[in-house]
Parts: sequence; C-alpha cells; structure tokens
Amino acid sequence: MKIFIKSERRFIDVGTVKNVRELIKRLGLKEEEVLVVETDSKKLLTPDEKISPEWRIEIRKVISGG
Repeated sequence: MKIFIKSERRFIDVGTVKNVRELIKRLGLKEEEVLVVETDSKKLLTPDEKISPEWRIEIRKVISGG
C-alpha cells in the first residue's frame, strides 16, 4: 500500500497493514502526532479503523501551539 505524507510531499510504500494504528506504528510515528485521511472521501480515520487496500491514504502531521 502506498500512502502520501503531506509534510514531506512524497509517497511511501508500507506494504500490507490491517488498521490505522498499525500504519502509524510502521511509520515510526505517534497517534497524537498525525491525522490519517482517506483522500477520496476526505474521511478522517481513527486508529482502530480497518484499512482497505484500495484506499488512498494521506498522513498529515499535527501542529499545535500554546
């Protein structure tokens, strides 16, 4: 499965993953640091959500400040 990392403007092949949590771990990121979006429907995916192989996935890093 290829995903798009928006902040780096590049695609990464992550192989097969079962759910969003596994995808985030495989990328070496923390759940609190990113938003995972299914780009065709613009749906925000939760960590426990299963991923369909035909989905187009985008990772967006979260920026917060105080």
